[in-house]
Amino acid sequence: MIIDVEISGPLPPGSLEVLLPVEKKKFRQVKKISGEELPVLWQIKGLSNVGGVKLPIKHSEQLSFQY
Repeated sequence: MIIDVEISGPLPPGSLEVLLPVEKKKFRQVKKISGEELPVLWQIKGLSNVGGVKLPIKHSEQLSFQY
């Protein structure tokens, strides 16, 4: 699964979390378009059955979630 993130306007400080619902089948890894692998977050406070990544906020990024 490929997810494109596009943000216009001034960027706030901080980071962006991209989360997806998961059940029995979890994704194995998440990579940026550059090929850099990102650590997957499975324990999200206040949420269940989700996984995702946290990355510095940028105007655009493409992420590849590999199952």
